Amino acid sequence: VGRAEQEASFFEVFRTAAAGQGRLVCVTGEPGIGKTTLVEGFLHDLATAGESLFVARGRCSERLAGTEAYLPLLEALESLLRGPNGDQVSRVMKLVAPSWYFRTAPLVSEDSGAATLIADAKASSQERMKRELVGFLAELSRTAPVILFFDDLHWADVSTVDSLAYVGARGDGLRLLTVATYRPSELLLRDHPFVGVKRELQARGACTEIALGFLTIDDVADYLELNLPGHALPTELAQFVHAKTEGNALFMVNLIAYLRAVEAIVERDGWRLVRPLSELEQEMPESIRSMIERKIDQLEDVDRRLLVAASVQGVQFHASIIAEAVGEDE
Repeated sequence: VGRAEQEASFFEVFRTAAAGQGRLVCVTGEPGIGKTTLVEGFLHDLATAGESLFVARGRCSERLAGTEAYLPLLEALESLLRGPNGDQVSRVMKLVAPSWYFRTAPLVSEDSGAATLIADAKASSQERMKRELVGFLAELSRTAPVILFFDDLHWADVSTVDSLAYVGARGDGLRLLTVATYRPSELLLRDHPFVGVKRELQARGACTEIALGFLTIDDVADYLELNLPGHALPTELAQFVHAKTEGNALFMVNLIAYLRAVEAIVERDGWRLVRPLSELEQEMPESIRSMIERKIDQLEDVDRRLLVAASVQGVQFHASIIAEAVGEDE
């Protein structure tokens, strides 16, 4: 809900990429805002519409960040090999991009010199691997458009980012759409190399940013109608959920699921609210609490102390009052 404009932008960029002008789409927003959901919904709509596609998915992980080069790219290529057109992908990759093939393909027999080929592939230079990657994507996209989807790119390693920059700079003629989701705050905190890559591609007109904001009260009401069709819930519930979650999509979904789990919302001749909202005011699912706590843990001690004092006054606070309370200059 509430993403019609962003979905329209997605399809417009896809049509440009499918016509042979490779593009990068950056879907940005803070945790829980709905970045992955938007992309997966877009991919689902393309599949439902009968579009012939190659879709590769690679997820970047905080736990594995920096442990091995190219992990998200290798995962994406592995997903292509396991996909419905895996045999075709395997033939093209083995012929055009052997350095990648022998890193991603299932175990190959050591007969007929396979061990030598594997050793040679693993010794490939980064420049050779980047050239092979572009060649592979170009050859594959002759058959159908290719979509590379990298989730949580703020955890990507330098080698992966460097490869994406190389591919992005050579997108003309490629029926390729690269999609990356990330949290802008994480990129800035880590001085991530992708910041420069994005700016360079934007300057060339090859990058589009789709920034997701918070949902409105009307969006929450729409979600309730879709999730609990024919409900008899009070209009105040949408206002309550929005106030508690500030329109964060994941928080909204979790809070409504929680209200059903604790039987504050039940199905009795239609979905109904059976506990007063005032009684639910202090309740919050653990999933939401843990995400908030993780965000707070990222703060410096001085910032946390400042926000603790500010929270006493409320969402809106006066610098002069908080400065006096904490003994700091305004």
